[in-house]
Amino acid sequence: MSFRANRKKQTVKLENPAKNKCYFQIRLLLSGGNEIYSSDMIAPGETVTTITLNKALSRGQYEDAILQYSCYTLDTLKALNGANIKVTLEVV
Repeated sequence: MSFRANRKKQTVKLENPAKNKCYFQIRLLLSGGNEIYSSDMIAPGETVTTITLNKALSRGQYEDAILQYSCYTLDTLKALNGANIKVTLEVV
């Protein structure tokens, strides 16, 4: 993922495909588990294109960040499976 340095507001493309039958909640964690972003529930077919980080990041590479997907049922919001995807944040 690529972010702009020293800015909280970032442009992204985080989507929940229309064919899914669950909500997504997406979190972005730096190595060590520090959360810098957490989304609201993202319905099937929705795409998040702008996020606001908890803190602005300085220029550099942030290795071993985690893009964490949690899934929830549409009717009761019961937790389903999820995924942790290791990413490198390129902050320019």
